[in-house]
Parts: sequence; C-alpha cells; structure tokens
Amino acid sequence: MFVGTQATGFRRTGSAKGRALATAGAAAMLSMLAQAAVAQEGNAVEQVVVTSTRITAGGFDAPTPTTVVGAAQIQNAAEESVFTVINQIPEMAGSAQTSTGTTSSSAGTDGRSTLSLRNLGTNRTLVLIDGQRVVGVDTTGGTDIAQFPQALIQRVDVVTGGASASWGSDAVAGVINFVTDKNFSGFKGSIGGGQTTYGDGQNGEVSLAGGSDFAGGRGHIEVSGEFTTDGGVGSPGPGSPSARPWYKGWKLLQRPIGQTTTGLPQYIASPYVADSQMSPGGLITGQGTSLTPSVVGIAFGPGGQPFPMQFGSVRLDPWMIGGDQRSDEGWGPDSESKLTRGNFYARVSYNLTPTTNIWATASYGSVYTSNVAFYTDYKPANLTIQCDNPYLQAAIATACGGAGHSFQFGTMNADLPNIQVQNLRTMRRYVMGVDGAFSLFGTDWTYEGFLNHGTNDITNNNWNQTLTPRYNAAIDAIRDPASGVIECRNPNARAEGCLPLDVIGTGVADPSALTWVMYPGRTWEYSYLRQETGSLTFNGSPLSDWAGPISVATGLEYREEAFKQFANPCQSNACGDPLLATAGNNYFSGNFHPSRGAYHVSEAFLETVVPLLKDDEWGVADLDLAGRATGYSEAGYISTWKVGLTYSPGFLPGVKFRTLQSRDVRAPNLNDLYAAPSTPTGGVVDKFPTLNGVTNPKYLSTIIVHEATLANLGLAPEKSLTTELGVVYQPDWLPGFSTSLDYYRIGMKGGIGTISAQQEEDLCAAGNTLLCSFIDRDSSNVLLDVNVEKINLSSIVTDGFDFEASYAAELSDWIDGLPGEISFRSLGTHVSKFITNSGVPGQAFTESAGANSGSIAEYTWNNYQNYSLDRLGITLAERWFSDGVNNRSFIQCSTNCPISTLNNPTINNNKMDGAFYVDIGLTYDISKGDGLQATAFFKVDNVANVDPVPNPQYGSLPISNGTNPSLYDTIGRNYRIGIRFSD
Repeated sequence: MFVGTQATGFRRTGSAKGRALATAGAAAMLSMLAQAAVAQEGNAVEQVVVTSTRITAGGFDAPTPTTVVGAAQIQNAAEESVFTVINQIPEMAGSAQTSTGTTSSSAGTDGRSTLSLRNLGTNRTLVLIDGQRVVGVDTTGGTDIAQFPQALIQRVDVVTGGASASWGSDAVAGVINFVTDKNFSGFKGSIGGGQTTYGDGQNGEVSLAGGSDFAGGRGHIEVSGEFTTDGGVGSPGPGSPSARPWYKGWKLLQRPIGQTTTGLPQYIASPYVADSQMSPGGLITGQGTSLTPSVVGIAFGPGGQPFPMQFGSVRLDPWMIGGDQRSDEGWGPDSESKLTRGNFYARVSYNLTPTTNIWATASYGSVYTSNVAFYTDYKPANLTIQCDNPYLQAAIATACGGAGHSFQFGTMNADLPNIQVQNLRTMRRYVMGVDGAFSLFGTDWTYEGFLNHGTNDITNNNWNQTLTPRYNAAIDAIRDPASGVIECRNPNARAEGCLPLDVIGTGVADPSALTWVMYPGRTWEYSYLRQETGSLTFNGSPLSDWAGPISVATGLEYREEAFKQFANPCQSNACGDPLLATAGNNYFSGNFHPSRGAYHVSEAFLETVVPLLKDDEWGVADLDLAGRATGYSEAGYISTWKVGLTYSPGFLPGVKFRTLQSRDVRAPNLNDLYAAPSTPTGGVVDKFPTLNGVTNPKYLSTIIVHEATLANLGLAPEKSLTTELGVVYQPDWLPGFSTSLDYYRIGMKGGIGTISAQQEEDLCAAGNTLLCSFIDRDSSNVLLDVNVEKINLSSIVTDGFDFEASYAAELSDWIDGLPGEISFRSLGTHVSKFITNSGVPGQAFTESAGANSGSIAEYTWNNYQNYSLDRLGITLAERWFSDGVNNRSFIQCSTNCPISTLNNPTINNNKMDGAFYVDIGLTYDISKGDGLQATAFFKVDNVANVDPVPNPQYGSLPISNGTNPSLYDTIGRNYRIGIRFSD
C-alpha cells in the first residue's frame, strides 16, 4: 500500500515496466525519484519539494525519515477516504475519526478526520497541502482531511520527525503533506460503495477529475469534484438495528481505597455492568427526613408503577454487576457518525515566460456529520423529589413522610428524546502564486511565492436539549388544594408558564410539559475561522566546497489566524427568562459561549546542505542545517533549528546512515489564547488552616465553587527536542529492495494545559503564589471562585524505533517466463515509552506506551503484498498491534492484593489483548480496446470480523460503550465495491 522509506519527489518514469514498478512500491525507484529538483515539462518551472526539507537540490537525501504514500497505493486501499489510508501508518496515534468522539455534544469534534503522529496530538502535527498551511477545523488548529480535495492527490509525504525549522509551528511530531498532481491531463473518475457485514454503515462515493493544456501548452487547467455519503453506525447495544455481539456493558467498579485492605483489588473490570443510581423511569437512591429505609431502591416502570430495583451481585456505586441491565446507558451513543462530504477543487497555471509560471487554486470542502451523543438527559442520583409530589403513588408518598420531606432520585428520563448532534464544516480556500527561475552572479536560482486566504465556517447544532432550571422547576410538582389541579410548586415558574412534568415512571410525561422544559429547535454555536498566509522562498547553490555545491533555501513567511464565535443567547445569558441563570450554562449539555481573537506570525528561515565528503572509497556525506526566527504577536519571539547528517560509506555499498537533532515548537493557538470561558460548579476542599492570622472555620471543608476555565494571553510556546538516528540499506545485489531502521526520541516541555481547581488550591496552599492569584474569596474569606487557567506546565518524553522494508520485482526476474509483478512492504513501530508529567507536585508520571485503552500500542506492525497479472490485481494487508494493559499504573491481582494506593491501585484484570486484522482487495481491468479504461475493484476490510476487546473505564460518563475505537476496529467486517475509469 505504501511507497517509499525516504523523502522523495516525483518524476514520470519512462517505460511501462518502470511505471508499474514505481506504483507497486519499488524502493529502488525512490532513490531515482528523489533526484528531481526542477522539471520543465508542461509548465515553465515545476519545483519538486521534498517535504522533510526546504532544499530542492538534486542528489540530496534528507536525514529525516519520511514515508511516502503514492496515488496507486491509495487506490489499492479502496477506502472511503484517504484519511483512513494515512491513519493506518504505524506512527499515527491519537487521530480523531468518525468512530471517535461520538459521545460529545458540545466539543464540536464529532465526525472529524484529523491526523495525529505519535499520540502528540492533532495540534502538534502539521498538515499541509502542496507545502501550504490549511485553515483549521476549529480553534485548536487541527485540519479536517475530509475537507481536502482527494481526486488529484499524487502522493502523501509523512515526515516522522520534528520539522519546525523547515515548516514552522506545530511540526513537533512531524509533517503530513498532501501533494496534488499539478500536470494532470485527461479525465478520470470513480464510483464506489459498501457496507458492513451487519448491514449498516452504507456508504457511497463518486469522484471526477479532468485536466487539459491551453494556449498552445503555455497554460494548464484541472478540476475535480467529489461527493461521499456514509450512513454511520448506530448504537451497539441490544435491540438496536446496529447491535454488535461484542457489546456486554464492560466498565470498572471501584471500591473505596480504605476498603481494600482485605486483599481484594480496588478496581473490578467486569461485563454486564449497569448504573446503580438511576433507571429508565427513575429510582429512589437516598432517604431524607422520615423516609422509610425500605423505600430506598424502589424503581418506577410503565405508568409510574413502583417495583423493587434488582441490584446486581456486586454493587459499588455508581455501578453494579448484573441486576437490572436496563439502567445501562452505554448502548445509547452511535458507534460511528453519519457523514456527507462534498469537495470541489480547481487549479490553473500559465507560463508568462519560459522561466515564470503563475498559478491559482480554489477549493471548497463541506462536511456534514450527525450522531446520537447519549441516551436522553441522564440524572444519576442528583435530583430531589418532594414527598408530596402528586405523581407519587400513595404508598410511596406515605412512606416518604408527606409534605416537608424528600428523597434523592435518579432517572434516565426515558420519556425525553435522545440528544442529537449535528456539525457542518465548510472550508473555502484560495491560493495564488508564482514559480520561477533566474540566474544571479553565475548561480541558478528557483523561487516560489504564494498568498493564501482560507476560511472555515463551523456550525455545531444540538437538538433535544433541556433547560435545566425549567426542568428542575417542572419536576417539582404540587396539587393545588383548592382546585385539585397539579401544578408547578414555584410561583415564579408558574408565572412563566411552567407545566408540571411527571418523571416518575415511563410513558407518563405530558408532551406539553416536555415542550416547556426543552429548548425549541436547536441550540447552536457558530464559528468563523480565517487564515491568511504569505510566503516567498528561494532555492539555489551559490557556493561550492571540496565535496560539491552548497545548497541554500531561504524565505520569509507571514501568517494571520483569527476567529469569531457566536452562541445562541440562552447559553450565555438568561434569555429574558427569570428562571434561567444570568451567567448562562442553562442547558443539560452543549453550553456554548461567544468569543473572538486573532494573532499574527512573522518568520524568516534559512536551510543549507553542505557536502562534507564525496569520495569513491570513503563515500558521501552531507550536513543539513536549518534555522527559523519567529515572532508571534502574543507569544513573543522564539527560534527553532535543525542539524542533520547523512553518510553513505563507499566501503559499505547500499548503506546510508542518517541522524538528526532539532528544536521544535508549538505556539499557543486561538483556543489557548482566546477560548470562551466555561463556568461549571464543583467541590473544592479548602486547604488553608489559617487566613490572615485567623483560624479558618472552613479548613478541610468541601466548598461548592464556580470553576471557570480561562484562556491565557500570557502563554509561551511549547518547546521540544527531537533526536533521530537511523540506517537505510538498499543493496545493489537485490534491486527493488530497501529497508530502514530509525531510533527517535522526543522530549517536550512547557506543555499547555490545565490543572484541576483542587490542584490549584493545594499548590497555592503549598506556596505557589502564581496559582493563588487564580483563587477568589468573599469578604469572609470563604472560597468563592477558582479560575482554572491554561498554563505551560506539563512535559512529555517518548522514544522508540521505526522499521520499514519493501521489495518489488517482476516474477520473470526470478524465473524466466513467470508472469506478473509482485511487491511487499512492511512498516512497524515500537514505542519504548510515552511518559507524561502533569507538572503537579506529588502526582505520579503517566506511562501510556502499551496502555491499549489509549492510542499507543507498544508494537504496531503492518504488512502489504501486491500481485498484478495482466488485468488482475490482488492486494493483501495484515495489520497487527501487541497485547497491552488497561493502565500501566495498575497492579493486577485477584486475592492477597497489596494495599492499593492512589498512584498504584489494584485491579482484578488489567490485560487488553492486541488485535490482528486481515484485509483483501481485488482489481480487474474491464477495459476494451484503446478507448475508455476501466477497472473494477472489490475490497474486504477485517476479513475475520475481529471484535474489539473490552476497554472498561471508571469515572467516564455512563455513555461509554466499553471499547476503544482509537485503537481497535469497533465497526467490524466492511465491504467495498466500485469502478475506476479514465480516458
């Protein structure tokens, strides 16, 4: 599927045999491809940029490892989107896709396709189109690949190393560059579709592209368009049309740490776990004054009929094992978002002179996604029902104690509709530029300049949200003693038209009352993102030393990022309703707030390749040096640099050593600097024994405070240091074979993030005066607000090894007369460690490598084989990752467990098996004659329909379905069929 182990350019191969070998993945051809620096076919000047460096000098192999995915390999994969193909590269970890993030209603991340290298985040992975930045899909800076034009992709370069000195901020983990075919002539297209083995996930796509010269060959124009639709996959739970056999309600139960001294594990991983603090029609979870204890545990069913809740064999609130499984919300959210995408792309270029080419591109990409985020407005044991509520049966009301008494109540609100989330993202991008060549003082130079304007309009809609203050008023019902009519207890609510809502049972809610507590229509957030960039780059070899010409690339760049964010009014104020909070946050979820912000960046960079050695016996050595000076309007000045060396000893034919060290950065983005504040409430234990010399009466008491999460204009850029050391072997005795092994280490410090309100209080009490400034107290010194502000605090260290090998040949090279061509490719990565230090004193470091509940398996290995014979092509792929654990800090035991601690808790089963997937694809050339060329394809992913292993979690929302879609296939066997055609 993949082509190339090193950075490479592109050049047409001369013979049909050469083209076939190139598309099959012959690594020997890649070395030839990398020589191309300036091609003058069609356009006056076509610069071929090697993504891992800004140098375009021929003969230079960059020191940064780069995996190249060719257009033929993307076609052979036969996936619905190129995102899926790229995301299967082993170094990819932590990407967002349509099967992740479906349980969120307000983040706006549902249905996105954003790439992340080495689990360092989409905001630390720089994604480019033709070497140009792309406007983000939200304020965090990630780019949605679904918005990219894909029909004219020529190759994708994945640079697996720091590249900030070459490309600027965000290239901490590496660079992914989508390179388009700028010289495509003719016509091509494809039509395809498919579905899962369960009959859901139906999808279809159509793409068309065309290109032609004009003005006697001086000009060239090309256009492409694509449309894709995917029906998504619904709830995996029982009774759903998308039910999956693997769904068993896995979760973690937790004993209080003080109750684990008997040798039992603190955490229990188990299937068939449900919520013990709510039921579809409600559950009495706690007693109030005069409440008969026997009434606790009474649930309510159809028509409000009470019945004793069947609790499981093990009950550790908020979960239980067994019992009434109807209280499991994990089957509620969709497994994969529905998606509809449309893209249009156009490029026109014209040779003004034999050495000057002007060009312009326009692209439009729109992506619509939708999903069920969770099953209704769940309320686990956090409601208070008065005992004189007229919807209670008389026996329950009597046991309750009548007027003046109450009980705690938890409900799944089965009569309310599910929370639906819709996201619409529309990108418009326009670029105009000029490429050229000139001579100055006896040196040939090439240059490229461009201006880019991009916008992204993003709408996040939530449907079926309740207004929490209205809901609370409506469920507090009372019977008017004079008229006998049931009404809302609160007179202010009655004045606002409150209608009493019966939540005691299922099928009991008055539709009019539901209408009153729910926000009519949609709650929404609209964001407008804008990006302006300008760049001017020069390439040449003005000097020479004893080993050859010294190549130089230098340039200036400017970028501006801005956004405006609007929210529908009731989310940020009372919306004219006295029942609602004036500060907003009135909805069950999806509480958005308006905001805006902008920053600009000015940069200058210089990169040079200095040949150190060129000798038949001792070999060839090149030194790659790069530096970038960057000024951020908010974050200030910072510099980045890179030092790389490649050495091919003459006495070891086919061997090349490469090493690199670089300083890379991620500057604070729009979200870090300007995100709208959120103001939830929470409990904080006051850790100050005295205040101003006076004993604090609230010492060690839990205080309910506002916890406002704030952006921070004072943030500094994150800094990282990347070290890489590798060897490449391309033997002359085995043409078509190439292999490489690279060690990498990335250390990042000053990571931007937040700590909890309690951690801020603790650190302030320990003497951190900076954090004390975030804490507000009232005139009596009682805690009032704890502002959680983003700060530069955390650090990450990760290292490991990357391996690649490929081979391609015609079978006739092995045995005369044996028909067909074959290619093999193997890619693997081993993550030795991924250690995160939160920066909070006393908190243990987190090791994520091998924690299969996250995104980083310890070992990942993908293998691909292709065989082509006349009209028939066969592709096999094997994708594997190693066994792991749920959490690296857990201690597994069943009996005689050690004492559980905060940093090393005990658990009954910590193991998570790895996975092995096999994919198979077939192509057949159905063309007739020299006219329209057509190829039919058929593809099956996950042939064995391997189920995901359980991923039980504790502390997550009750909507978790107990799997990990970031690492495992949670959809199942998938079929694709279609046809590709070209003139």
